[in-house]
Amino acid sequence: MTGEFTIEADLAVVDRAQRDGRLRLVRDSERVSDSVAVRPVGGHCPGELLVAVRTEGRPLLLASDAAHFYEQLEHEWPFFAFTDLGEMRRALTLINQLARDFGATVVPGHDARTRQRFPALPGAARDVAVVLS
Repeated sequence: MTGEFTIEADLAVVDRAQRDGRLRLVRDSERVSDSVAVRPVGGHCPGELLVAVRTEGRPLLLASDAAHFYEQLEHEWPFFAFTDLGEMRRALTLINQLARDFGATVVPGHDARTRQRFPALPGAARDVAVVLS
């Protein structure tokens, strides 16, 4: 299915990755490794995942497109583009609940202030952000 934000060429890449065995679809909460777990949420786009990462400090919750901006999380405001408004609202509530329950640091997917809150490492790793607990 294509729409305003997706074209057939985008989906062809995903289909090819699945055929090549480079893509595993996740339908339920799942542990990917000892320190990474994913949980599907809906609302903004089909197939989006929350990613929880265990760190030496506080756990991280990577919200990606489930929460684009910090204001969305603070006020549980939906993003203007969505496939299911109810699912989007539930996802925002879930993100905040998981953050409270596990003391997680939430990282939204598109907020320009993310780099201020999580500065880059010096040197060759400058494109990698550091999470300060």
